[in-house]
Amino acid sequence: MHSFAQTIGCSPALVRKWRKRWCQTRNLEEAPRPGRPRIFQAIVRAQVSAIACSKPTDFDVSLARWSCSDIGAPARHTRHCSLDSYFNSLAMAKI
Repeated sequence: MHSFAQTIGCSPALVRKWRKRWCQTRNLEEAPRPGRPRIFQAIVRAQVSAIACSKPTDFDVSLARWSCSDIGAPARHTRHCSLDSYFNSLAMAKI
């Protein structure tokens, strides 16, 4: 197993983990993640992340950097109406 791990560039522990999963399930899909399921679609999370990673001046906002509440304004003007529900729920969440 050690030589195989070296060949593919990972640790022997990782090879053992996936081999064990294959032996138990005959399936190499990832196991379900713990925790609450995601509420928002990937496109919404990606749009909000793109805004957060950009400069406020790119959106004609005269700020040096974004705050959580400041990101909401340009996001609400995008074409995806699901962003409104995203920011409404963020306002209710503890950030």
